[in-house]
Amino acid sequence: MSNLALLVSPPSSKTAIAITKEALTADQAQELALCSQSFQHFLHYWRFKNRETGAERSFATVWRGQADLADLMEREPWIFALKAGKLGFSELACAYDGWVARFGHPNARVHLFSYSGDSARDIFEWVKYGLDHLPEWMRLPIVDDEAGADNSRSVKLYAGESDKRRIIAYNTGRSISIDQTCTHAHLDEFARWPSEEMWAAIQSTIAPHGSCHIITRGRGPNYAAQVYNNAKAGIVTSQSGQVMRAFFAPFDQRPGRDEAWLEKQAASFGRQAAIWQFAPRTDREALQGDDTYVYPQYENPPGRHRVPAHPCALKDCQKIAIGVDPGGVHPTAMGVWGERSSGRRHLFAEFYEQHATDDMIEAWIVRQWQVAGQPRNGKIRVYAPPDEPTLLATLESHLRRYGIAVIKANTDIDEGIRTCGRYLNDNAMTIHESCVNHDNEFRDYRNTTTTDKATKVEYAGERPIKHHADAMDEMRYAHLGMSQWIEYKPVRLPGGRMVMGR
Repeated sequence: MSNLALLVSPPSSKTAIAITKEALTADQAQELALCSQSFQHFLHYWRFKNRETGAERSFATVWRGQADLADLMEREPWIFALKAGKLGFSELACAYDGWVARFGHPNARVHLFSYSGDSARDIFEWVKYGLDHLPEWMRLPIVDDEAGADNSRSVKLYAGESDKRRIIAYNTGRSISIDQTCTHAHLDEFARWPSEEMWAAIQSTIAPHGSCHIITRGRGPNYAAQVYNNAKAGIVTSQSGQVMRAFFAPFDQRPGRDEAWLEKQAASFGRQAAIWQFAPRTDREALQGDDTYVYPQYENPPGRHRVPAHPCALKDCQKIAIGVDPGGVHPTAMGVWGERSSGRRHLFAEFYEQHATDDMIEAWIVRQWQVAGQPRNGKIRVYAPPDEPTLLATLESHLRRYGIAVIKANTDIDEGIRTCGRYLNDNAMTIHESCVNHDNEFRDYRNTTTTDKATKVEYAGERPIKHHADAMDEMRYAHLGMSQWIEYKPVRLPGGRMVMGR
């Protein structure tokens, strides 16, 4: 590198470093300074190959969806971009990767993550192609890497003797090294990753005040959907408190796409879930499930079952059932469900706590009894699994004084799922939007899959995966309890004592 001149103009948080054989012209120096300060200005110089045609293109002009995302990238460091297919967002994210590597802080380190080795290599090649095709006066020299290194996944850029920048691609099928801190992380097609643990591992590697871009299409109400919903609620943050911003781009954010185009695509896709994931109108469609989900009808169409307001006061319900799914390693889940005179049912409130004690469970139930107007005579019934005899006995003993009946739940999984599914299908079940844990579990409650030995085709099985299903279990207990409700009437025993009988 000794025959090259190092120019820095002007110094800033993102330095306009140039290493050239000849001095920069005034225009080049100005452009270099502008690019160092503005990602959107840098986009004019970024080139990539169109994956559909193979032709080289640039971001000198951008589609509407790309313009909106680029503007957000300029302003917000942490972004979850949920998108329709073929909007060019991955190419845009790769341009940002290149911008951080070229104009980021000294010794910037960019990590690229994708769901397979081939896809990780692909996005790395897109970044490298863009860097290689910058104007010569804007490029940084490439440093020969260590002997035996996989240079199809990594590159080192020279920006000075004490300033080497790295771009490294990882696929999530491999163990991810968490001992390397990165300046920027790009998570490609996050919804198709094989393990949710990867997200937790990657989060811890991003430097404070670093940046993170998740770019993905939806794949049903899985873990990625939960992260998106959390980002939308403003509760996903970096180590330094930066809030991840949720961004959604529908199918029509590219020229030539309208309702007629969508109708034609839907006819060719065959399965509704497939077109939702490729060309969604809303983020709810993008996160909609298919036949591998236990309740694919949930939130189909969007807003169908999750509501912002209670349909009536809890005290006005004819039946009130509280399901209890006690947890040890998993959370204890409870929900208070009310059935109105119309037969429709609504989840008014939820309890979802790790390491909940019997006292905590009892106190929450009593609060719901108070909200319901302190009814007697078994109007509120608590359903707990029969394999929890100690909890049943404790609750029965303590809640009897309030006129709350404690009953062994019917834990038949198939019967419970059929019952809950029927109420969902009939638009006869809603949950309040504050019940976020029930909402998340609905989106992540999947059946096991089975592969046909002859055809190797994978299809949905008949049993749900027992994973994060605590709220779904309590829901089954409560709904079967209401469907098998037996009225209790006061009976006077000899001697004058009143008891509740059938």
